[in-house]
Amino acid sequence: PLISEDNGTQGTSGNQIEVNSDFSTKSTINSRTAAFTYTYGVSDTLDIFFNMPTTWGATSGQSTGLNDGSAGVKFRFFEKEGLSFGVKPELIIASGNENKGLGTGKNSYSYTLMLEYEYKPLTFLVNFGKAFNRYSRQIDLDEKRTSVTRSSFAILAQLNEGIALVADFGIADSQDRAQPKKPQFAIVGAIFSISDNFEFDVGYKMGLNSAEIDRQIGFGITWRFE
Repeated sequence: PLISEDNGTQGTSGNQIEVNSDFSTKSTINSRTAAFTYTYGVSDTLDIFFNMPTTWGATSGQSTGLNDGSAGVKFRFFEKEGLSFGVKPELIIASGNENKGLGTGKNSYSYTLMLEYEYKPLTFLVNFGKAFNRYSRQIDLDEKRTSVTRSSFAILAQLNEGIALVADFGIADSQDRAQPKKPQFAIVGAIFSISDNFEFDVGYKMGLNSAEIDRQIGFGITWRFE
């Protein structure tokens, strides 16, 4: 359920499939989104991944369909005594219909810098990222920011082998040029490990100011295999 990214990788020839769905509300607008992510371990410290999100439900008058997908890598370049650093560059693929508000119309890119520190039973995550958005429509260029900075901090508490509680806090630039406030959020949730290779998670996201969504409930499934 976290937005903050950890430095964990799949290992050489490891595979991971993630499927999640979110139900969010902002003012009178409701939306239902889902995403499918496939990750492959190139080496013990390097993953490649592909992500495809979609909007499958929305308030009357709002569009549904495929959003912009993404492909990228996650590389853990330092690890020692519970501390690790990683980087996640990402290409945003213009697969959504920009005329329906589902994409930008042009390929974009982003990166995330990640710090992780494990002090059992706690794990701390710190992320800093930047997205560079390109738009095909002039109205989007006029109304939306082409550079968005974001940061977040998360804590995971492993209660036992099967349950971990999580909390995540973040802030980012608004994509809307007319919005001076930076959206801020908090997430609380839990991860349930059914086995070593199968997990189920649930999370609740709340906006901490008026620039963020009011609330969001999310569910996810993770499956790892070789």
